[in-house]
Amino acid sequence: PKSELPKIAISYAANDRNNKIVQAVQQQWNQAFDLDIALESTEGKVLTDKMRSGNYQISLGSWYADIQDPINFL
Repeated sequence: PKSELPKIAISYAANDRNNKIVQAVQQQWNQAFDLDIALESTEGKVLTDKMRSGNYQISLGSWYADIQDPINFL
């Protein structure tokens, strides 16, 4: 039963893009795996500190190219 499963928390930096992503993941994992997913929105620096200290279960991160050259993604 669902009540026996531990709650899983996804930590993420607070912004509209990340909020949409984690809400989609939350819904999909709930439907596919019947998991109870908590969303932990925080400021970017706080999230970085949590990740460095290992104080999270699952974290959403992102990276983008710093120059306009495809080599950034290779």
